[in-house]
Amino acid sequence: MSPEIRIRYGWHLDELFRHFIELDPEIRKKRYPSREEIEVKIKDYRNAWEKIENKILTAISDVLKLKFYQEVIDVYIVGRSRSFSDPMIISSHFAADEFCDILVHELIHRILTDNTKNVDVGPIWSEMFKGELRLVRNHVLVHAVHEYIYREILKDDARLERDINNANEFPEYKRSWDIVKKKGYHKIIKSFKSYF
Repeated sequence: MSPEIRIRYGWHLDELFRHFIELDPEIRKKRYPSREEIEVKIKDYRNAWEKIENKILTAISDVLKLKFYQEVIDVYIVGRSRSFSDPMIISSHFAADEFCDILVHELIHRILTDNTKNVDVGPIWSEMFKGELRLVRNHVLVHAVHEYIYREILKDDARLERDINNANEFPEYKRSWDIVKKKGYHKIIKSFKSYF
C-alpha cells in the first residue's frame, strides 16, 4: 500500500527559512513570498500531484522492490529553501510540474533510506560506486530510478532533459547523472536490488 502524501504549508519552518534568508545579503535580493502566495502554490502543487500520485508511488515501490515505511509522508512547503527528504521540505518557487519532479526525487530518497526491509543503502552504494564522493553515491540510484519514472511511467523525455540540465550547476549531481547515462538506469537498478 502506498503512503498518503500530505502537501502542506510548513509555517514553523517557513518562519525559520524567511529569517535565515533575511540574514544573507545575496539570497535576500530575491523576494520572499507571502504566506498567501505560498498557499496558492500549494493548491497548484496538490492538483498537479493528484494526477500522477498513484502511478508514481506504485512505480517507485515496484521498480525497487521496496515499500515505504511510513503510512503518511508530510511534505512541507516553504517560501524558499533547498529541498530535503527528511523532513520533506520543498520551496514554493517551482512551477507545478517541477514541484512534482522534485517531490519524486525526494520520495525516492525517502524509500531508499526508510523502507520496510530496513535496507542499509550506505554500504551498498559504497560498494557500487567505489571512489565516488558521498553526494554522488547518494544520487546515482535516485537519478536512475527517476530516469525510469520519466521514460517509462510519465513518458516525458523533456522533463528528464530539464532535470539533467538543472543538475549541470552542481558538480556532484552532474557526475551522478553522467554515471547513470554511462551505465544505464536499468542496469544500476538491477545491480542495487541484487544486494538484498
